[in-house]
Amino acid sequence: MPLRAIILLPALALAACTSMAPALDEEIISSMTYDSTPCAELVARRDALASYHRIGADGALLVPGKRPFYVASGAGPFLPDTRLPWTRDRSRAIGVIAAMDGSIKRRQCRAA
Repeated sequence: MPLRAIILLPALALAACTSMAPALDEEIISSMTYDSTPCAELVARRDALASYHRIGADGALLVPGKRPFYVASGAGPFLPDTRLPWTRDRSRAIGVIAAMDGSIKRRQCRAA
């Protein structure tokens, strides 16, 4: 067996367990999940989560499931998710905040 195959097989086996693509897909959350939550509680939860993760109040730059710069397009299923736990938590929070923002905007929870 060639040396490349010997090196490549364990890497592919590890990538299948914790690949980047499913991890990024989990960060995208439907805003309809939060439609049954009362507006005041939803706004408070959103602001508390944003404050905890130090995410700005406007949230205009939040892109849930954004591909990290080091993951080439189409390579997500083959690369393991090597992000640090706090980075994964923050990325998940960005998805939750974006979903909450969608529900807040659609239901016009914030007084203008």
